[in-house]
Amino acid sequence: MVRIGRGSAVIALAIVLATAITTTSAQNSAQDGIDRNLLQREQRGAEFHVRLYDDARSAQQTATTPLPPVPHSFVGRELSEVPVAPPTAAVTAQRPGVSATQQLDDSQQRRQLELQTQNRFQDEPTRQQQSQIQQLQFGRENQAQQLQQQIRRDSDSIMQRTH
Repeated sequence: MVRIGRGSAVIALAIVLATAITTTSAQNSAQDGIDRNLLQREQRGAEFHVRLYDDARSAQQTATTPLPPVPHSFVGRELSEVPVAPPTAAVTAQRPGVSATQQLDDSQQRRQLELQTQNRFQDEPTRQQQSQIQQLQFGRENQAQQLQQQIRRDSDSIMQRTH
């Protein structure tokens, strides 16, 4: 019969415990990845719905049609009714300027408040991550608006020179 010493038993027990801890941490990291993916998916869905409301609201037509409620939104019913263009009306592009900038600022403020409301029960790291993602999105939106305004100015100046 093989005799196992006390030191060997302690080493074997340490190896078993280390294996169990490693397996548990691998499962936790996989679950963290799944949770992060779900949060990002939910955020993209919320951003889509916010853009849907912003696009319809910025059209500023006279007819109103209620839109479906935004998932996980705490927006009242009166805000879910937005103007929609009549079938025969042509939608014209709004000239970027102070009003477009103000609209973007208002939209970003509203979406930031909505995200804070949605994330109030989340832990702090998750709230910070979602806020950082949103701030990156806002930065992209601001850059896109500035680029659009610059293109419009350049195009207008070229058109004036050709006429």
